[in-house]
Amino acid sequence: MTIEYNILWVEDNESWYSTTKELFTYTLNDLGFNLISKRCETLDEVKSEIEKNKLKDYDLLLIDFTLGGSDNGEEIIQFIRNINANPILTDIIFYSSDVENVRDSMQKNSLEGVYTADRKEIETKFEQVVNTTIKKVQDLNNMRGLIMAETSDIDKSMMEIISTTLNNNSFKLKDKLKEKIISNVENKIKEKNKKFNHYQANDDVEKIIKDPLMFDASEKLKATQYIFEEVDHDIANKYKSNGFSDCYEKIINKRNLLGHETPKDIEGKRMLGSGESQFEFNDDFCIEIRKKVREYANDLTVFLNNIK
Repeated sequence: MTIEYNILWVEDNESWYSTTKELFTYTLNDLGFNLISKRCETLDEVKSEIEKNKLKDYDLLLIDFTLGGSDNGEEIIQFIRNINANPILTDIIFYSSDVENVRDSMQKNSLEGVYTADRKEIETKFEQVVNTTIKKVQDLNNMRGLIMAETSDIDKSMMEIISTTLNNNSFKLKDKLKEKIISNVENKIKEKNKKFNHYQANDDVEKIIKDPLMFDASEKLKATQYIFEEVDHDIANKYKSNGFSDCYEKIINKRNLLGHETPKDIEGKRMLGSGESQFEFNDDFCIEIRKKVREYANDLTVFLNNIK
């Protein structure tokens, strides 16, 4: 799972779909996810999508049991039930105004491990299933992978903003940005050289192999922050006075702790880090860090699209 929560949604009522999708969007926003929904209106579309990728791109399958008052819901149940070679592992919710009919069909076709919901109560069932789905990925190892992947994308966005600003002379900032980057990297090289000489003199090869060089993530962050400080733009103004750098460094610090620290159980809490950097790894932390990463990624994308 990523910051995006992907749904394959089988529903032929456009108005109901749009209204309910809006409600689901709010639910997922509160949990730090973006809703991505692919809508199918017919059984053939559903079959095509399932046969194409076995739903590997989806976190949830939502199915209106009675498409246009037909028996398509039961046909879908039979289709899913008969997939033996590559069984569907995605969570599924069948919903209908006559939920007992859905359950009878499931029992008749020996389909287990899926959820049912009355159409009037679909929002409540959706929240329950989503929370169950998220619980599966909100363990330490999964959060490590999710945050590492998402911060890697942010790193790429910063690099693209810097390259675009230089190539297009955005905000007429090319020359000043070049000077800033060269100055920063020059200072870093001098400091690295000083450290290298010290490590070499003390035969400390372990320090050498663990020390990244040149224009690393910290330099991209400095350059991106410099651009924000120098320009008048809604996104840039939001992060003045080192705002982006300070906020994002906190995410990076937690990412590094997630990636390298072994959690400790202290007074019934799962803790990572030590001293001022220590934090509790729990559901609230997972939701908050997803929201922050999503916010920074979205802001960088908007800014980049504006300067291209």
